Amino acid sequence: MDNPEPTAAVTRPQTRAEVVEKLCAVVQEVRQGNLDELLARVKARNIEHFVHFTRASNLPSILEHGLIPWLHPKAKSLPIPIQGTDFQRRDGLYEASCLSVTTPNSSMFDSKRKWESSGWAVLGFHAEAVIRKPTLFLQENAAKGMGIGLGERNFRNLASVSAFDSMFIGEKAVRIPWNLAPNQPTFIQSEVMVLDVIEPEALAFVALGEEMDIAQRQTLEASLPAGVSTVPVESEHHRSLFRGRPDVQRLRDALSK
Repeated sequence: MDNPEPTAAVTRPQTRAEVVEKLCAVVQEVRQGNLDELLARVKARNIEHFVHFTRASNLPSILEHGLIPWLHPKAKSLPIPIQGTDFQRRDGLYEASCLSVTTPNSSMFDSKRKWESSGWAVLGFHAEAVIRKPTLFLQENAAKGMGIGLGERNFRNLASVSAFDSMFIGEKAVRIPWNLAPNQPTFIQSEVMVLDVIEPEALAFVALGEEMDIAQRQTLEASLPAGVSTVPVESEHHRSLFRGRPDVQRLRDALSK
């Protein structure tokens, strides 16, 4: 009697969560290899903070649990769901939190505040704490084009030192003529995407929108732990966080000449 042919093993397709988990491990591996070089660049550019804008109503949860990406496993256990600011997320990477270098992406921040004018906050996280996380560096908005492809090569490239450097291109064509500080990216829509929870201990400052009423502001400021500072509304720092930077398109045009 003929022996039956062995049945081929059926490989179960990986879930998205499994794919992203493996890619996070890849990014963390890259980070272990280039951490010292990145920290040196951050120090040389005097980058003290990476910032994230959010609804002020999210602040109590962030102070307790940290900044958690929407699809991170810990997000499911939050007592109050995260009140997101970008429900479309055309970059497709709901597993990451989006941060900016030194000041927010004013192009997006301004558009969000036009739809909802009250109750915003800008959070500043210690740069070194963020850099130690599995992070991706994008020269422009991650939602541009088709978003971020879930491929190992792509994630390795975006986690590299060269990807970090790409956020500061155009020294002679743009940065010097426009008097950009070393800690400012060339394009305001540059992003740092963090594929992990940023713990509350990494929070350095909170800037609350000037449109908030005094009682709400005082309540939130009183809830801040020691070591987390507030940014006075009348300060230049507050203005830089809420009023943005030179027009992105004009910078891009200058760079292309």
